[in-house]
Amino acid sequence: MSSSATAISSALLITNKPSDITSRAVVDIVQQVANTSQVGHSGTLDPMATGVLLLAVGSATRLVEYLHELGKVYVAEFELGKTSDTLDVTGKVQPVDIFPIISRQQIEDECRRWVGPVLQVPPRYSAIKIQGKRAYAMARSGIEFTPAPREVFIESIEVLGFCYPLLSLRICCGSGTYVRSLGRDIAAGLGTSAIMTRLCRLAIGPFTLDEAVSLEQLRSLEAIQRGLVNPVRGLPHWPKVELDPTLVKAAGHGKLLELAGVAPAAHRVAALDCQGNLVALLSRGNAANYWKPFRVFQAAKATNQPTIISPKHNPES
Repeated sequence: MSSSATAISSALLITNKPSDITSRAVVDIVQQVANTSQVGHSGTLDPMATGVLLLAVGSATRLVEYLHELGKVYVAEFELGKTSDTLDVTGKVQPVDIFPIISRQQIEDECRRWVGPVLQVPPRYSAIKIQGKRAYAMARSGIEFTPAPREVFIESIEVLGFCYPLLSLRICCGSGTYVRSLGRDIAAGLGTSAIMTRLCRLAIGPFTLDEAVSLEQLRSLEAIQRGLVNPVRGLPHWPKVELDPTLVKAAGHGKLLELAGVAPAAHRVAALDCQGNLVALLSRGNAANYWKPFRVFQAAKATNQPTIISPKHNPES
């Protein structure tokens, strides 16, 4: 991705969020330094959490709801034998009275029970909305409520270390998973409680911590520009189709495209120009071989853009 001004018109930026700062604050820094209001992120990290925070800049913000579909990888540390209203060390921490003797084998067996599609109750202190209000705001106001359980997908859980009461896990999971809740549920299965003491997100889809830009670097426009990556990387599982210049122009104006040779089972594809830049997202039309742009990323006036659906907020951790 070029470091020119046009690169910022549509790009992704992999950042390394430090602890004790909100995800929104990271977005604000990039907006100020890059002088653009078009910056969004694909999955909140709690202030205490660190690691990969994937930002979309410019027209790439139209990808945010699809970036939410990418899997996440975390390393989380828990302390058994304690409870907290927030499920982590930032809340009111209290010890429990019962201290069962727990082996590593018991923990590994319990972790396996939580792999696959599982029902999870989000934390009371979270950004989910309940009847139009944020759960954390309701909890802080002393309102009694229990968030409704929802299905999440856990791909794998690996026990990295265990020396009672400290437990370290590597977790690969789908969007919307609360790691704090997962620690609570695993501990409950072992007959105890747990609070999360540390959380680091190692990856979102193909985007890893190794290539992330630090908070200090984000205060430099040059560093931000060097860190920009092609937004098509955020669509690793989407079929791709290359458009010739005539079709690129047509897609940019939201016109129906006739394309041959696209995978028959595909319902949506990412359209690229001959340089590999993301031009548009296409959905299959009513007739065979016809495709309609529903997100456009370049070469069209704002008034000609297809209707944009606002990306849903998808808090995590």
